[in-house]
Amino acid sequence: MKDLGERTEQLIKQAKAAEEEREQRLLTVRREASAMRDAQRRQAEAEASKVLEAAKAEARTTLERANAHIEEELRAAEQQLDEMGRNLAAELAQRVLGRPLNGSGSRPS
Repeated sequence: MKDLGERTEQLIKQAKAAEEEREQRLLTVRREASAMRDAQRRQAEAEASKVLEAAKAEARTTLERANAHIEEELRAAEQQLDEMGRNLAAELAQRVLGRPLNGSGSRPS
């Protein structure tokens, strides 16, 4: 009977030790999983930041191109308006004077 009691105590101690070891392993696994999640989250954030920066750079380039195109179109329109204004002024002057202006068209003899 004494051997049975000692054996029971020994088994109880082994069970407690096994439970403590299992808890330690579980804690280690949880810590490792948490560290892996944190590392993956940081990596995903870094990748998202890179994608966002690339999108911003592309948007800036597109905007710069659009602005340059608008400026080019504006200059062309200004030139056309200037030319039209000069032509209209010359035409109006010819009508008022009743004759062609010097250097535009044929001169009277």
